[in-house]
Amino acid sequence: IGQEVSAHSSGPPLDTPGGWVQSVDWQHECNQETDDEGWQYAIDFYKSDAYWGIGMTGRSVRRRLWTCRLVEAPMEDTTESESKREGPATPCSQTTKASSHLTISPPRMRAL
Repeated sequence: IGQEVSAHSSGPPLDTPGGWVQSVDWQHECNQETDDEGWQYAIDFYKSDAYWGIGMTGRSVRRRLWTCRLVEAPMEDTTESESKREGPATPCSQTTKASSHLTISPPRMRAL
């Protein structure tokens, strides 16, 4: 996905994992460590969160934390394996399951 498309996107370019459906739209997190639109800025894509902040002056990169809630898709076949219902084990996202809900956060976007 290109820079221009990403800049105007209403959410991150992630597909919903199999067996799950999106229950709410993607939303960006806004808090005391982000600007009004949820962005943090730095001079480079550092691994440490210590180099990220609200100020834009002299900084050339930015990041944003996107979140959405996924719920388990209705089961078509009651004999479906339990492993599919527990959500994906993907290296490209962090997943947390609480009862029948799954939250996905893209990697390296969490600032807190």
